[in-house]
Amino acid sequence: PPGGTELDAGVAVELAFEPCVVPDFVGQRLADAISLVEDEIVVGLRISWPQHCDDLVLGQSIVPGTVVEPGATVELDLPTSC
Repeated sequence: PPGGTELDAGVAVELAFEPCVVPDFVGQRLADAISLVEDEIVVGLRISWPQHCDDLVLGQSIVPGTVVEPGATVELDLPTSC
């Protein structure tokens, strides 16, 4: 049933979901990486990043294409010295 539908107790439902696949953030601007996650294009993924002086993503902690559990966090590497 659609989300939010009330069902009687004990009724079985089938859940369908897309796997959480880590995209390739390298070479993107931080704002674009944030948009991918906030706009839920990549459902269930979180990102974090250090203080930085440039917003170009240089690396990431999880290899692109990896299937992760929803709620997993990918740490982005950004330039920290200019």
